[in-house]
Amino acid sequence: MKKIIIPFFLLIIVFLSGCIQQETRKEIVCNKPYIRVGTECCLDQNDNNICDTDEQQTTTTISSIENGITCSPCFAYFLYMDYKSGILTIRNGNYDIEAISTNVGMLSKTTANPNDYITITGLSKTGNIDIVITYITVESGLSHTDSATINNQVFSILSASCSQSGETIIIVISNDEKNKNLNTIDNVVTIPDLLWEVEEEKVTFSCNPSTIKPYESAICSYTADTPYSEPIEVKITSSSASLSQTIYC
Repeated sequence: MKKIIIPFFLLIIVFLSGCIQQETRKEIVCNKPYIRVGTECCLDQNDNNICDTDEQQTTTTISSIENGITCSPCFAYFLYMDYKSGILTIRNGNYDIEAISTNVGMLSKTTANPNDYITITGLSKTGNIDIVITYITVESGLSHTDSATINNQVFSILSASCSQSGETIIIVISNDEKNKNLNTIDNVVTIPDLLWEVEEEKVTFSCNPSTIKPYESAICSYTADTPYSEPIEVKITSSSASLSQTIYC
């Protein structure tokens, strides 16, 4: 009799356990735009069966390098799209947001729907730009900030010196290391396109080679009519960067 009773009780326990699990599953109901993941619900506004939080983490890994300009560190919520001549284009994430503001430049809009494009104009065309964007998520009412640094500079001065006689300036410039894996025409520094100034006077430097691909360098020189005897300032300007170097002759 005992042998029959013990299995019977085990069957009852297993049956009750299954019922409890089924009741637990029935209790978890996720209404659109939410989907169920395990024992929780998560937001899925674009109805692709992927939690928006997971999807946003994926989209932010898209390359943030356009036309030789880098966004590094780049935004965590907004998606970097393009930057050129002081104009930055980003895309909103997966939430309706409002009260958008920035510490630099002018915004094209102060409210945005998911995946809307937002433009920031009036940014500096030289140096590195630290951008901080503040916004409020409509659904939660919470305020957030997102930040990035736009790196304008696409070339650098490796060395600068004068000849022993003092009238020739020799400068070695380099296409920035950050572009070394980007061998497209957009990332080539064309020497003739650079504007050279010595003590605020526009001059012409002779460079070899005349173009430098990422991670390459060129030797440039200029010979004056008379030797330089005091420290002089050389300024090099491109469409996206401006560098200066003091040389002691």
